[in-house]
Amino acid sequence: MRWMILLLLLALTGCASYQQVQLDLLQQARNGLASCEQSRLEHRAVADELNSLRRKQLDEAFDEDVRAHNPLSADWVIEHRRAYAAGLLAMEAAHAATVTADETLSRNIKAIDAALQRAQWLISVQMQFLQFQFKGADHDSN
Repeated sequence: MRWMILLLLLALTGCASYQQVQLDLLQQARNGLASCEQSRLEHRAVADELNSLRRKQLDEAFDEDVRAHNPLSADWVIEHRRAYAAGLLAMEAAHAATVTADETLSRNIKAIDAALQRAQWLISVQMQFLQFQFKGADHDSN
């Protein structure tokens, strides 16, 4: 009984409108991905700017330490240079991790978009096939 009702609904509403809804839904999903990509780009720009500011702060702190310390001894300079280098390495490692995560996110967004695009294509092929079938059925009945 349920199958008859379902078939009757499909006959009355048509498969094409259902497939159009699917296509519209997939397009909305792709639009959402485009928003995610834009957000990713903005996040990347902020992360790059933050990295630049941190580097500037580290440079300024090192310079201020050198100016404030009188007289400079060789041991003090060597110790502070090592600390400065360690700070730079930590910042570079953090920035590299951010860049790697961003690149992974970008690849994932592109892969999802490609899958949605393929699904849209498959549904459009089905719609064309159904239209061809219905035109053929109408032609046969005339």
